[in-house]
Amino acid sequence: MKKLGLIALLVIVMVSCSSDTIFEKRESFPDLKWNRFKELTFNVPINNVEDGYDIIFTLRHITQYPFDNLSVELLTVSPSGEERVSSHSIPLKNKDGKFIGDVAGDLWDVEFKLREYVVFSEKGTYKMTIGNTMTYLDTPGIMDVGLKVVKSKIEL
Repeated sequence: MKKLGLIALLVIVMVSCSSDTIFEKRESFPDLKWNRFKELTFNVPINNVEDGYDIIFTLRHITQYPFDNLSVELLTVSPSGEERVSSHSIPLKNKDGKFIGDVAGDLWDVEFKLREYVVFSEKGTYKMTIGNTMTYLDTPGIMDVGLKVVKSKIEL
């Protein structure tokens, strides 16, 4: 009987702690460089067109990253082929020149909302491509880059 109670409690905890993340994927750079011409494409399934979503850029870099920001472009292509492009300068240092984000040793994790409260117009797979728009051929100090789509906490 105790086992049944424990299983029921575990199920309740798992259901109540369910994440609002509907998509998350990262691309690693073993040589710690992101080439300007290496675009990262993510296929994001959207099954609910009534909720709003936040599109979040994720980045892991090392302390030796030499710039204050990272410039990227997001291209979103809907299942029917409609395209939207947005450019972003992601701040990686504060006004005092210190890195922002979560740190563990020499690694920094940064999340930046590229778009907030997006309501998708159609169900299906959206193709989201992130491009490096820095002026250098290779941007050093990048360990991995990713994309996360979560249900927005904003209520309209």
